[in-house]
Amino acid sequence: MEVKVDYVDMESGRHMHWLLASFLSLILLGFGSFLCGLYSYNPFAVKGMCSAAYFTFAVISIAFYWAKAAKVRSSCPTFMDSTVFKTYATEEGQIKHKLADGIIVATLGGVATSLGQFSLFLGFYYAPNGRGVITVIVVGSALLSALLSYFIYKEVLKVPHVLGMVICAVGIVIIALQSSTDGTIGGFVCGVLALLFFSLRNLASRQCDVDGLDVVTAGIFNALWEGITGWVIMGFLLGMGYNPFAGESSLHMSYIGGLMIAGGAYFLNQAIMTGYIGPAVTVANLVGVLQICLDFVFVGIVPDLVKIIGSLIAIFGVVFIMMGVDIFNWVLCKKEKINKEI
Repeated sequence: MEVKVDYVDMESGRHMHWLLASFLSLILLGFGSFLCGLYSYNPFAVKGMCSAAYFTFAVISIAFYWAKAAKVRSSCPTFMDSTVFKTYATEEGQIKHKLADGIIVATLGGVATSLGQFSLFLGFYYAPNGRGVITVIVVGSALLSALLSYFIYKEVLKVPHVLGMVICAVGIVIIALQSSTDGTIGGFVCGVLALLFFSLRNLASRQCDVDGLDVVTAGIFNALWEGITGWVIMGFLLGMGYNPFAGESSLHMSYIGGLMIAGGAYFLNQAIMTGYIGPAVTVANLVGVLQICLDFVFVGIVPDLVKIIGSLIAIFGVVFIMMGVDIFNWVLCKKEKINKEI
């Protein structure tokens, strides 16, 4: 007999819809990335502050849900009264605890997130003229994740969803290639590594859902280990005598941006766990389009015609992901009605 003990109300029916979670992820990732790029010039410093923000986000989340549990229980809960451990009774009547399924996977997801971001920033640092190419490579994480999910989890997408993903990817590719087309082998390798790490993160989120882990615990562990991994990397750099924070006067803005990015990653994790990997990640990949808008509104950078066209194509792709099935059904119904009249 298994005794279920949760420290916060987490019924699946109260989870946010995946599409809304994807859009919240897009908004937070977009504004967070905009702040980080606007006030900091060293990508390693950005990575360090983002990891610190991830860790802060995790600690605040833990404190919030623990306080909520204490209020519900009218007493301070112990660590075993959590979703991190499962409480069960043996046949002899003994009460024991074991690590909940999915905790290790959520941890690995956080590590993969951190390594993916570090690879991305490293590529931007060593190939500043190849950012467009690197961005194009990373966008492929949505398609690769969807393909792997098809074989591993039998996650089948309908034709309109796949078509919408492809249309959106084409728009983002146009934007990225217009931004820069030069690159180096090092930048290409970093882009491929980021693609693989982000795809691994996406699959880890899906596995957390398969293992039955709730979205809150999965998101918190993801953020916690992203922060820990990031500062292990920072510690290595500092130990090697390289201080990425030297000369940075606006680290607090990178930290604020990092908090937004951490929130965006939390919602992306929730979107993947409650929806389909491909469409969820594709919506979040509209970050580039949002940043073009933010650059225009706040900095006065006017995008060229090619970027505008690419943005419209990407947006149309996302609309097709949301409404493609209805559009196909409407067209088929119209066609069937015409055939009957003929």
